[in-house]
Parts: sequence; structure tokens; C-alpha cells
Amino acid sequence: MATSPNTKTRRLRMPFSYNPGLAAFAKLTALFTLILIGAGALITGNKAALSDPTWPKFAGSWIPQAETWVGGLRYEDTHRVIAATTGMLTLILAIWMQLRESRPFLRKLGWWAVVLVVAQALFGGLIIHSYRAPWVSMVHACLAQAFFLLTLSIAVLTSRSWMPSSDATPLLSVQRPGNRSMVLTAKIVMAIVYFQLIMGAGVRHSDIPEAPFIWHLLSHILGGILVVVAIGWVIARVQSEYKDVAPLRRFSTAAGLLLILQVSLGIWSIWANRARLEPQMPSMHHILISTTHVVTGAIILALTLYIALRASQILDVAPRSVTINTDSSGANQISGEAPA
Repeated sequence: MATSPNTKTRRLRMPFSYNPGLAAFAKLTALFTLILIGAGALITGNKAALSDPTWPKFAGSWIPQAETWVGGLRYEDTHRVIAATTGMLTLILAIWMQLRESRPFLRKLGWWAVVLVVAQALFGGLIIHSYRAPWVSMVHACLAQAFFLLTLSIAVLTSRSWMPSSDATPLLSVQRPGNRSMVLTAKIVMAIVYFQLIMGAGVRHSDIPEAPFIWHLLSHILGGILVVVAIGWVIARVQSEYKDVAPLRRFSTAAGLLLILQVSLGIWSIWANRARLEPQMPSMHHILISTTHVVTGAIILALTLYIALRASQILDVAPRSVTINTDSSGANQISGEAPA
């Protein structure tokens, strides 16, 4: 049976006992996931893919060797070390959540994170053994961003700021006419940014003969325009309707500022990716620009996820009894209870 929006909201507002150690470990896992995405981008940027065909080993050894840490192997085997570390962190996090997390849906997310990190590892190996088949590389990219969203969701939902009684969420529930559409808008924008990152992966893997550069580039540029419009729309709505809701205001503004940087990096990355298609090794300048573009895109995705989660938590989408009182300063204080 499908879960109603009101049920989902109650689930997000479910009280829990804050565990500082678990929250810190969840953030560490999410951070390693972001680092892993950057390390993967460095492989493509340095033309290091397929440098080490002995996956899951390191140049034929189960333990990385200093003498093989040269050339393209440095980037590919570093990526494997970070991936293995991320996998172990994810497994520990999932087990820890089974023991200390009181919310059933979050415990399930822990196991889903394990499933995704294993799938990501298998597709990473399949890239090697399929000699970078385009569809395998694209699925690998999709899973990377999906796994990042999942680990980040766990980090947010276990954080101190998510506690309903925290000072970081002064408005625990806000009822306004546009709440339902605002929540939906936030989710759609996150989906648009996710899709745009997948289009970007197509550009980065377009040195494969079956994946022509120009078509992927055009689709990525069109997607970029859509992202600018979508995030601009969220910022406009927050500033006009929810300016008093601090989490939405702060993080939508941060997404807008990062988007300006991302567009600039995207323009520079066109030449960086063209340089990567040339026979000679691209300059470090081109490599760093394209890698920063990938990482910044992932951070923007993280911000849109946070906005969507916060909107779902704070904004009531079901009728309820509300009382609006005016304090001595003239500000409106919202009170009331949501229906059970």
C-alpha cells in the first residue's frame, strides 16, 4: 500500500535519541562518498581508466604496492582504496544503526546503502572487464550519485539539527497555502539536478567511440539551463513565501551561489573535456577544472536534497488547526497540532 504524504511527514518528524558518535560517523561516510566521486573524476580526467586491469586487486596484488603507484595506476588504485574504505564505513554504519537507531525506516536505509555500495563496486569492476562499455560507465555514474544521496540522507536524519526540539528548527511545522507545491517543487529540482549530473557523466565518457561528444555536450548544456531555471525558481519561492524559514532560506541561497560557480566551471570544462579527447595528456589545469566541476555538481545535489528533506519535515501538507498569535514585537507566532 502506498504511503500517504501525511504518513511520510510524520515519519520524518518522528522523535529519536540523538547519538553524537553515530551522527559523526554518518557524516564521515557521506564525506568519503564525495571524495570517492572526486577520485573517480580524476581517473577520467587523467585518461587513467583501464590502467589497472586486475580489479579487484591492485596491479595483481591484494595490497597496494609502492612500486606500482605510478602513472595512471596512481589514480585508479587510489580510487579503489577510497572505494574499499567507503564500503567498510558503510557496512559499519549500517550495523551501528541496527543497534542504536530507533527509527525503523532509517535502519532500512542503512542496509540499502550497503546494497548500493556493493552494486557500485561490482559495476566499477565491470567497467574494467567490459573495456569501458558506455552503458556500464553510465550506470556506474548513476549509482555513484544515488549512493551519495543515500549516505547524505542518513547523515542529515541522524544529525542534531534534525531533532524536532533543536534550536536549528524553530518552526517545527508551518501551514501555508503553497506548502504542498513547495515540497513537490523541491523534490523535482533535486531530480533535475540528479539527471543533469548523469548527462555530465555522458560528456565525460564521450571519449568512447560509441558515445559521441557533441550530442552529450548539447544535452548537458540544455540540462544546465534547466537547472538554472529550476534552482532560480526555488530561490524565488523561498524568498517570497518562506523567507522566515531559516533552513530553506540559507540552503537555497547557498545552492544559488554555488550554481554561479558551477556555470563558470561548466563553460571552462567544455575546453577541458575537448583537451581530454586529444591524443596527448591534458594539462593539470584542464584536469582540475573538470574534476572541480564534478565535485561542485555533487555538492549542489546535496544542497537540493537538504532543501527537499527540510521542506518535507517543516511544511505541513495536510489540514490542521492553527493559531496565529502576535507577540510584543509584532511578529507572528504559529502554533497548533497536526492531525493524528
